[in-house]
Amino acid sequence: MEWYVRQFRTITSSEARTTTDLITWFRHFIERYKEVNELMAHFRFAISIKEAYAQNQAARRRVIETLGHRFPELRLFLADGSLDVQREVEVLLWVYQLEQVCLNVAFAPQTFPVGPALFALARHFIDLLDSSNAEPVVDTIKIKS
Repeated sequence: MEWYVRQFRTITSSEARTTTDLITWFRHFIERYKEVNELMAHFRFAISIKEAYAQNQAARRRVIETLGHRFPELRLFLADGSLDVQREVEVLLWVYQLEQVCLNVAFAPQTFPVGPALFALARHFIDLLDSSNAEPVVDTIKIKS
């Protein structure tokens, strides 16, 4: 999954300021995603789903940290250097959305509204960059594991 993390290291601050530039970056990201996932499909059955999911989540955490360092305005890090859990979840949900768009574009583009989806992703990322007044959320939901 290192290729995945590396892709997020290619986005620059100037590319993240407009929806047009973000959509261009998304298109490059999606092309790379399609190439790699064609290869990865052959190896998915080599490990358990639990192990694969753990590896994917670890890669996503590295992506979030990468984005946090590239874009301080995401406010992912607290004063002590640890991740702000609420902001981490917000960016993680955006990463999940990007992955879902990639899967749809890669494997079912004829049935998926690519343009509107990429525009929504771009707006969401710009909103994350601009959400400096977000209120903290208190975790009151307990889920049994």
